[in-house]
Amino acid sequence: GEITNSYLGSEMDATIIEVAFHTSPQDSALMRDPKVRNAHGKAAYRAAVQYFNHFRGGPLAYLPEPPTRFRVVNSGPGSVTLSWQPGPTGSYKGDPATSYRVYRSTDGLGFDGGTPVTGTQHTITDLTPGATYYFRVTGVNAGGESFPTDTLAVRVREIPGPAKVLIVSAYDRLDRFNN
Repeated sequence: GEITNSYLGSEMDATIIEVAFHTSPQDSALMRDPKVRNAHGKAAYRAAVQYFNHFRGGPLAYLPEPPTRFRVVNSGPGSVTLSWQPGPTGSYKGDPATSYRVYRSTDGLGFDGGTPVTGTQHTITDLTPGATYYFRVTGVNAGGESFPTDTLAVRVREIPGPAKVLIVSAYDRLDRFNN
């Protein structure tokens, strides 16, 4: 009774999405897999964009995927250079990013409004030597703004010279066995 065409005439304003039949242990295992849940979410998002595009018109644009290979490197006293690669595109992935937005924080929790950037590298020079800053990057296109990259931290060098520490963030084992 709640899902009916009588409210809007011939348009339907709600739907039920079934993503698994739950008839086997394999279905249950897949539903616990974050990659499968991510694919279901992207499919529902794309369907909603296509639905509203059909009735509202305009260019069909999907959010970009988050940038990849994000890194932050000290580039001199009071400055750091951020670099990244564009997020993947094609198939069920989003459309390419046309620009990026760099977010900065002093505590890793509250970020500023972001700085628009057109390339895949950005140097920030107004940082306090000895202070720790946190950064993340999003992709932007006509469809909107992507999810952010992982948040990276850097302590700004006080003196010129090579960095004494290299931290590699390569943990990618998000699966159904992790809480």
